[in-house]
Amino acid sequence: MLDLYCAWAELPRDFAAQLAEAGWEPVAYEKAGDLAGIAVLRGPQVHFAVKPGKTIGLHSARAFCKQLMARHGYLTTSVLHVDQRGARFPQFMGFKHAWSDDLCDHYMLSEEPLNREN
Repeated sequence: MLDLYCAWAELPRDFAAQLAEAGWEPVAYEKAGDLAGIAVLRGPQVHFAVKPGKTIGLHSARAFCKQLMARHGYLTTSVLHVDQRGARFPQFMGFKHAWSDDLCDHYMLSEEPLNREN
């Protein structure tokens, strides 16, 4: 499944082996019985890829995140400064900006944003 994640996230195909060696765990997201997305987790750190041509609504995406959060009580993610498209996703999901370094913006999601009505 890591190969598929890399393809959907537009990462080099050989990157899947590096993810596996580093301990990243793929978690499938199914919509109407069809694989629609994949999250990769290492501890509370998460990254997502959505199947090309598929969409995941806000309510469904937040429910999936809540399921993933049950493991550690929170989630974190990072987005490269140069990835403007990717930077919208954490904000859409309710992640809050935690800090920035020279390469990335880092975000954290706690239980509270999942309970917002929107």
